[in-house]
Amino acid sequence: MKKQFQLCREQGSVLIVVLVILALFTLLSVSTTTTTNMDIRMIGNENIQKENLYAAEAAAMRCAQDMQDNDLRASTPTYLNGITTDTQDVLHNYSSLNQQNFTQLPATTAFASVSQGIASGSSLDMTKIRVHEYLVYGWCNRNKNLVMVELGYRKSFE
Repeated sequence: MKKQFQLCREQGSVLIVVLVILALFTLLSVSTTTTTNMDIRMIGNENIQKENLYAAEAAAMRCAQDMQDNDLRASTPTYLNGITTDTQDVLHNYSSLNQQNFTQLPATTAFASVSQGIASGSSLDMTKIRVHEYLVYGWCNRNKNLVMVELGYRKSFE
């Protein structure tokens, strides 16, 4: 009879063990879900960063291509700043830049160029070709993620 009494006391122990195991699995699943959500956010931010980088690079390349295609001595584009321009001012005032005729770029993308004058090593002789140096900037600011690209560009004038 004493044995039967001990068996009756142990019948609820399986329930307690199962509840503890379920609690552990619940904690494990909540932890895994939190980790997965953080990974998804990080991947999303990385994708936005890459898209902004490509858009900023496209803007800078578009600006350089426009400078290559046009005669800069005949007419100076609005995005081309003179030699005395402070580069930091150009970068801080990027939202006011003229982007007409460049509708293929996203609205959050802009570009500018700063003249650096005659390139070092270029001849100052009036009869020879002069090479002018420019800094070309492109940037994109989407989803609170600003990316800036700076390119060096040289163009020769006869």
